[in-house]
Formats: sequence, structure tokens, C-alpha cells
Amino acid sequence: TEYDDRNYFDLSQASLVFKKKKWDIKLGNIYETLGRGLLLRSFEIPGALIEDIGFRSRTYFHRDLLGLSLKYKTKKATVHVLRADALNNVLPPTFARKDRRVDLVNAVSAKLEYYKKHKVGGILMNHQTAGQGDENLTSGFLEGPIAKALNYYLEYATNVSETDRYAFYTGIN
Repeated sequence: TEYDDRNYFDLSQASLVFKKKKWDIKLGNIYETLGRGLLLRSFEIPGALIEDIGFRSRTYFHRDLLGLSLKYKTKKATVHVLRADALNNVLPPTFARKDRRVDLVNAVSAKLEYYKKHKVGGILMNHQTAGQGDENLTSGFLEGPIAKALNYYLEYATNVSETDRYAFYTGIN
């Protein structure tokens, strides 16, 4: 641009991915969702941009995590461990990485098939923000088939650090 302080040249994303049989390991920039996203909304929506006056176009939600994702999957169970810094995508890329990634997320998620493709699961998540402390969140969910081409999903999430924060999500497709 014509403004020197807005110009930059930097590696924006890098990742290593290892997948073999039951393992899925990602290191670097990762895109993950826990459950349907009540606790960690980090899904990518192509072409969805918000114009932020004074900075740059940005994709909304947490589009980028920087860290480690480990998944172990069997026929009946899945365990997912995540440790990553979330991108504050309001700040422009000319800011230092440490200033743009002040939120640390630690999470463990587990899902178990208990009866004919019906599954139950839970998520424990710790969210740390520099200068604001920790918050601990938990979520439980159920999913499965209703009929041959009809499935349900129910999820309840709450912040165990503050009793007045909770969310409920349900869907049928």
C-alpha cells in the first residue's frame, strides 16, 4: 500500500500433518472444532469476509490456531487432545505474533459409541487469556441416527468458572 507501516512480508501459515490408521496428528496452523463449536469455534468458511475499517479484510470466527492437535480413533471411540494459541484476527498481520495470539486453549474431548451408532461425548477445556486469567469450560453431547437418513445432535456447554454462562445446541439433519 502507500502506507509503509501497513506493508509486510511474512509466512502466514505452516503445518505438519501425520495420519496413519487410528492416528491424526497436526502441528502448526490447525483448524479444529470441538463438538459442534460451542466451546471452540475454529471452522473455516470459504469466502466469508468482514471488512475491518483501518486494518484489512479478515475471515470471521477463530480461523487459525497455532499448536498441536492429537486424535486417536477406533471403531467405537475417539479421543482428541488440543493445545494451541488462538489468533486474534482483529489485529493486522503487521503486529507481532505474541500480540496477536494471547489466548491459549487446552482441551480434551472424548466420544464413545454406546448403542448402534449412538454416541455420547464430553469436552473439558481450559482457556487462558494474558492478563485476564483462566476459565474452565465443559460440554457434553449426544448424537446418532433417528432413521436411515435422519440424525440428531444435542450439546450442552457451561463455564464452570462462572455459573451464569451456558449454551445449548441441537440439530436434526
